[in-house]
Amino acid sequence: MKIHHRDDGSIKITVYRKLAHTDQHLLWTSEHPTAHKLSVAKTLYERANIITDEKDRQEEENQIQNALILCQCPRWAINKGKQQVRRKENKQEKKGKNTEKIKHKHSNLTIYPGNH
Repeated sequence: MKIHHRDDGSIKITVYRKLAHTDQHLLWTSEHPTAHKLSVAKTLYERANIITDEKDRQEEENQIQNALILCQCPRWAINKGKQQVRRKENKQEKKGKNTEKIKHKHSNLTIYPGNH
């Protein structure tokens, strides 16, 4: 996570990658269980949800998709990972009556009422 402080006092959150990052993830043709391979896509899309700017989030989703395609991940598995994250997000929004989101609807940052 890379946090940028804006002049107006708000924050912008993006994904941080080391210079040596190669976008190599679990190869789809490996002998690992399918559930493990599917969790790679889900985890990457969950990480993309912390991004506060819509343009940055779209760029990250494109980056994820390209990286997974290079790892021979089929489109259905990529889409399934994305759908799982969206379903989880919708469930949390319905359930989260006692929480309030910080400024941005796509941020995973949550404030719980009470003593801060």
